[in-house]
Amino acid sequence: MHLDSFLSSDHIVHVLIVRVHFAYVRLMCRFRIYFTLRVASLLAQPMLAQVHNELNAFLNEVKEHLAPDSRTRRFDIRVSVVKDTAVLEGEVHDALMKQEMLRRLHAFTQDRLRGVNIRERIVALPHPSLGDRTYGIVTVSVASIRTQPGNA
Repeated sequence: MHLDSFLSSDHIVHVLIVRVHFAYVRLMCRFRIYFTLRVASLLAQPMLAQVHNELNAFLNEVKEHLAPDSRTRRFDIRVSVVKDTAVLEGEVHDALMKQEMLRRLHAFTQDRLRGVNIRERIVALPHPSLGDRTYGIVTVSVASIRTQPGNA
């Protein structure tokens, strides 16, 4: 006996409709997932820009307090946002300044940037690769302090 003898044409049409319906439902589920992820990523981009701007404003404020004169105290920190992580890179005058900046950063993130991952790659000067060679000798009676080498 053939299978066709058991199934009428109505049954075959019904099975085809059910299969098409399930394929449609699977496609719509995939579309919803894609659409949801796409909308979430588009909404996250302004949030990342906002995180970048808020961290830059925070660093400028901290710089004004910890290193108001750039000729005598070094505070050079840059912010970059990669995926869901803000990365702080640069160098500061000494370990105490780094410690104070990280303390303020922790308080700031707890207050305003809760849930944002922050990674720091900040070097406290003098750079560890210098070892004990951290002093220089001035051979003129008056040495001017300039912010850039080209200003001399």
